Amino acid sequence: MAKRNNHLFTLAVLFIAVLLAYRQRNKNPPYTPPSTTDNIYYPSPTTATTASTMTHLPHPHISEARQLPKQVFALLSRIPSPLPLIWALIIWIYHLILSISTPIRIVFDALSVIFAPIILLLSATYHYLVAIPTGIALSIGRTLYPLYVFAATAILFGALVGACGGMLHGGIVKPWSNAKTREADEAIDTAFAHPHRPDQRRQGDAYADDGFVRVKQEDVDDIQRWRQQAW
Repeated sequence: MAKRNNHLFTLAVLFIAVLLAYRQRNKNPPYTPPSTTDNIYYPSPTTATTASTMTHLPHPHISEARQLPKQVFALLSRIPSPLPLIWALIIWIYHLILSISTPIRIVFDALSVIFAPIILLLSATYHYLVAIPTGIALSIGRTLYPLYVFAATAILFGALVGACGGMLHGGIVKPWSNAKTREADEAIDTAFAHPHRPDQRRQGDAYADDGFVRVKQEDVDDIQRWRQQAW
């Protein structure tokens, strides 16, 4: 089928080239000098007639000027038209391309027939393992697009709130917490420095054992209470 189409295209191009060359030839017929028989139908004027005619004309050079375009067109008609050569060059280039591409196409068709099972297997693998899952994922993504937008907005808002909270914690909460911690430490140090204050609920005095001061359970409860009050 492809060879038949190529032959039809070649015949059409040749027909167009021949038609254009024939029309160009009819438009510019070859120049033929007048023969002796032409004088029978178009007798040449005598010298007296020509002289009398030119004397009566207001501008004698007009007759010579009228003959000049005819001579120019006659000379131009002898120049061969380049259109047939152009069409011949186009046809030659087309045949050259066709002669180069035909073996390549034959080899390609043979390789396609040889590797047809492998191509079928690869195409089926791509269709069932890549194309179909990708289509399903894209359809789900298009369906859940508002949810994605909401989640992205929530994440951005949460990140913004976290950044602002971190700035506030570093600038306000942390210094206040450090101050409270120092106050609690000072209160604990004060409680250890004065274990026998009147406001403490104690059942006995602290006693020393091997150089260490051991504190009773009531003292531990007092320390925890002081820490809670400091916070």
